[in-house]
Amino acid sequence: MKRQILNLLIGLLHALASGLDRLIQLLTGRRQMLRSGLAERLAPVHEQTTPHGIIRLATPSEACLMRAETLFTKEPDMIDWIDAFPDGFVLWDIGANVGIYSIYAGLKGGGQVFSFEPESANYWVLNRNIHLNSLDGRCTAYCLPLSDRTGVTRLALHTTMIGDALHNLTGVEGLVDDASMHHQGAVTITADEAISTLGIPVPTHLKIDVDGAEALIIRGARNLLRNPALQSILVELDDIAADPGKEVADALAGAGFVIASSQASPIATGRFAAIRNYIYVRGDSVPPTDT
Repeated sequence: MKRQILNLLIGLLHALASGLDRLIQLLTGRRQMLRSGLAERLAPVHEQTTPHGIIRLATPSEACLMRAETLFTKEPDMIDWIDAFPDGFVLWDIGANVGIYSIYAGLKGGGQVFSFEPESANYWVLNRNIHLNSLDGRCTAYCLPLSDRTGVTRLALHTTMIGDALHNLTGVEGLVDDASMHHQGAVTITADEAISTLGIPVPTHLKIDVDGAEALIIRGARNLLRNPALQSILVELDDIAADPGKEVADALAGAGFVIASSQASPIATGRFAAIRNYIYVRGDSVPPTDT
């Protein structure tokens, strides 16, 4: 009898321990789920007044917050350039990062924005920003790097911080050395093929900010550059890296563009003070397109 009672007590203790273990697992899992849900819902969003209404930008990292807070001070010439777009504009934002200028142009209204950002984390925030500002249909983002050929390559990430830059396609010399924290797969396409094959509308305005791959994009845009619909180009060039900058300048001049202005960021320091935005506008003559 005593043995039966002992076995019963042991069985009850095992059952209690098993139930307690399941309860702990359940509570732990729910705690993790709660934390994950809160992290998503409480992700910080920076709000700022613009001439076109309130802009809302997701700031899941210090780099994203820096970009949001310096919207009007980091590249004021970019803001002036966008504000001057006429109704019916089509902006291609090549190297959009998390999309602060794409969103600003979208809020301006009167046109369409197509953003190209190959880095996966930045692309996620770019789409988050489109959603936060209710710009679905006005801004469209593609996780594609534009280049001089269509193919499969890798993107060497300078860091894995969301909102960071200086990433380079494999084999392209950029602003930093070849060291990288991670390599991400990427499918490249030329600007001309993005229009002829994918059917993306021809831009009236082109922004190129790709940290060293500018010449690749220009080589893949021979027909686009000669299309009279394209009226202006803002390209960020490194004045120290003379060869790629000369190739870009020669190609744009050959396509009928002239420099309207050039400006370095007023808040840039050190190595970045040598980087300037060059704004090109269409001259009087437009060379014929390739057939």
